[in-house]
Amino acid sequence: MNIAKCLPAVLALLTGAAVWGNSPTLRGKNFQLTASDHRQLFLTTPDGERQLLEFGGLPFGWSDHAAEIASIKQLDDRTLQVDYRITNDPGRQMTGSAVYTVDGDRLKVAYQLDVPRDTEVGGVMYVRIPRDGKLGGLVKSGFWTRHPGGGVPYEAVGPVLRRIDGGELTVWEEINGNALWSGDWNQHLSFRRQDDGGHYTASNSFLVTPKATDGEQAAARLAGRPLAISFAGGQPNHLFRPGEAMTVDYRIANVSDDEIAGRPLVITVHDLDGGIVHSETGAVTLAPGETRQKMLTLPAADEPAIYFVEVASPGEPEIFTRTTLASLDETPLRHPDSSIFGMAATFPIPDREAVYRLLSKLGVRYLRSGDNNECAPYGLVAFFHSHYSPEEWRQLSPADQRQHFADLIDQCDRQRNPVWEFGNENSFKTVEEAAEYVAYLKLIRELIREKQSPLELCSIGFANGFDGIGSLQNVHAAGGWPLLDSIAYHLGRGNMTPDDESLSSTWNYLPSLKELRSLLRQYGDKPVYLTEVYAYTRPNFWWCDTMRRAAENVVLSYALAKAEQVKVVFFYQLMDSIWADIGGVSETDGEYFYGLFDRFGAPKASALSYAATARRLDGAEFVRYVEPADEVRGIEFKTADGAPLLLLWDRAEGGIQSEDSPGYAGLEPWEKHWRQSRKLSLPATGAVTVYDFIGRQRQLTPAGGRIELELSGEPVWVAGATL
Repeated sequence: MNIAKCLPAVLALLTGAAVWGNSPTLRGKNFQLTASDHRQLFLTTPDGERQLLEFGGLPFGWSDHAAEIASIKQLDDRTLQVDYRITNDPGRQMTGSAVYTVDGDRLKVAYQLDVPRDTEVGGVMYVRIPRDGKLGGLVKSGFWTRHPGGGVPYEAVGPVLRRIDGGELTVWEEINGNALWSGDWNQHLSFRRQDDGGHYTASNSFLVTPKATDGEQAAARLAGRPLAISFAGGQPNHLFRPGEAMTVDYRIANVSDDEIAGRPLVITVHDLDGGIVHSETGAVTLAPGETRQKMLTLPAADEPAIYFVEVASPGEPEIFTRTTLASLDETPLRHPDSSIFGMAATFPIPDREAVYRLLSKLGVRYLRSGDNNECAPYGLVAFFHSHYSPEEWRQLSPADQRQHFADLIDQCDRQRNPVWEFGNENSFKTVEEAAEYVAYLKLIRELIREKQSPLELCSIGFANGFDGIGSLQNVHAAGGWPLLDSIAYHLGRGNMTPDDESLSSTWNYLPSLKELRSLLRQYGDKPVYLTEVYAYTRPNFWWCDTMRRAAENVVLSYALAKAEQVKVVFFYQLMDSIWADIGGVSETDGEYFYGLFDRFGAPKASALSYAATARRLDGAEFVRYVEPADEVRGIEFKTADGAPLLLLWDRAEGGIQSEDSPGYAGLEPWEKHWRQSRKLSLPATGAVTVYDFIGRQRQLTPAGGRIELELSGEPVWVAGATL
């Protein structure tokens, strides 16, 4: 929505006629609500000297109506009622009101609209203007919750708040609509129909706290929780170098109006093997509003490691929070030009430069999109990615179409993008649909030649789960194959390991990749970019990976792609959450759980797995698939130094990780999923190094020219042994 277009309506809402009583003033804790004789409604400091917020009416946004303040009356010593007059309503069929209620340090607002049923109310916003206050950022809170079936704890959605700084006070605006749909003067409000007619209601609130209150504390206060426990400080992304002590601060605050005396506090830290790294039990006593912060120091790790930290206060309700700290191997890659390690999507948290540094630590070489003038100093190569939008382009003249694509090529050349991925997960059911796409490919190819651009033209990122093979067949039938330099493909995957070939479903990894390879052999080979590959971790959901299995499957995804001669694999994505809700919470939407890091930027085990796999495959070349024993699978590589490198795993338990069942409960990341193991004897003439899926290593000494390896479903790297 264009906020600027709403300003005339907003101004009208602020200056509309009003009928006032005797300038009623309601007193809350930390604030006053005052109706001015100048036809305005203010939230002020307790002494009334400073106006923090001004409230107005309701612009409808998606229609030409607006609710202007017509009158205000005081209902009691805690409540004001605002009645609205609806503009552009000649028949006076529309009415509206808002009831403002002071409840301690909280101002609650309940809105009501009665309008004809066909009236569009989805775009309604409310007017609130900071006067002696400054709009700040959003806080998207979540409350850690135990799974009723004993599965993995998760964050449940808490209040979404906007901070409004007002000197020694902070106003927290609780947002019940689209948090991004806002301006300096207004904020979206989500109305819900309450009957078969046109009766709609909505609500929100404003919490006023001392300046020192943080977002987690404000959210807990609004939700009626007595305590807020959160983490602060520590290294960026909670990543430490091997040998460096790992530290993080935790903060516990009493957000209630009563003293909390002797409340239990339990701190537990697990390592990846289920060992207890740190355990602490005590009690805490806090006065109302009191906050304490303490640093938690954990042992240094000499190799890659991840610690799972929980700070909990048992009781009713139980209040706890979780995070991770990790030691990461940052050994520089020696052969970046042969790397297949890419990243499909990143959020600029806290900014692009910090993201580039993090990507470099992980061993990322390629970005699906970006500007090489910015990212090249960090050893990154950015492609260009755009969407395929024929509905939009059909409205353009041929000259405007030509100019549109010429501008995109110029942008690629300015950004020094070597590859343009043209489209994302479109599906062509017929040759005729593909023919329109091919017509655009011809135009782009002509412009690339005219401009003498070095740009490589790559296909739509077709997806195995959305008839990607069928779409490619139709592109070929429409004559598009010679126009493409390379093929982009997405390998969606469900509840199976990447190597599993037992199901005919298209939602698998290796069978879909082999199907694509077969098509390329038939039509003519081209470089393949897997522009979205994932290992997502929605908690307690049978169709996806657990945290531990995601880490294992990152190894297999990259190793199998290397074996199948894929040029680059772009992992989707760096951090949890989605572009429309960066840093947001949704325990039921799987789109929020694709990251190598959580929504705060703390690492999952899969982040370490990604980095470790990049280092194992640095400069390596595929040699062959191997099966050294019944149900033992493997891939043999040759390192840049010519030494053999094996990746081995056992599939005695199969590759189907989970089944759809009532109350499915996932396992904690430190709990091993594979119950069976076997001994495997391999020839070796010298010391053998075995690396697990996050890069931890151990040495095996041959006896009688052989080493004995214990294998389970977890993939392990073996350096120094042969087959």
